[in-house]
Amino acid sequence: MAASSFTCELTILRAENMDSLPEGGNLFVRCYLSAAGKKERIHLDTRLVDDPAACSWDQTFSIQCSGAEESIDELKQDSLILELRRKRRVRATLLGGSSSSKLLGRAEVPWRTAFNSPDMEIENWVPVVPLWDSGNKEGVKPPYIRVALKLRFGPAKAGEISARQQKRRKRAGESGCGCERRCDQPWGCGNGEEYYHAFAMAAALEAL
Repeated sequence: MAASSFTCELTILRAENMDSLPEGGNLFVRCYLSAAGKKERIHLDTRLVDDPAACSWDQTFSIQCSGAEESIDELKQDSLILELRRKRRVRATLLGGSSSSKLLGRAEVPWRTAFNSPDMEIENWVPVVPLWDSGNKEGVKPPYIRVALKLRFGPAKAGEISARQQKRRKRAGESGCGCERRCDQPWGCGNGEEYYHAFAMAAALEAL
């Protein structure tokens, strides 16, 4: 059985048209990599943002995947699932509130759009199906999430930095996170190698 490996670079950029979103809590995006013929799923969460009017993450996850070619064919028939979620603010949680998140809306990105695109790279606005009451107001635009996907076959080279990461470093300086201070998190936003995730992606591919 022939085997193959590739690296997936997933970037959650920003969201727009969030005017009808209910107030309260911090927003983040949860990304699900669902299993082909399995129940297990891997999920990745972006950092939290507290302003729907400036809902920007610009956060990249790199995932190294390996498996049989048949499994990759199955992956092409699947979709990357994105969930827009809201978590209660830290102060409310410290006072005894729940730290669980609330699902606000869902979006899907078919993997085949990336596999079939030139250079296996896409950057698109993905429509979000909202689960909150928008009030059916006329002229209210549907929410969208800006997503970038880049696939590269073969093992990732140690210390390799993507063009997007290079731009962020240039913008923020050698030691900065590159988020232009939008993250406002004491632990940092995670734009860099510390957010490099290496999985034997059981969520989509059979392990070798």
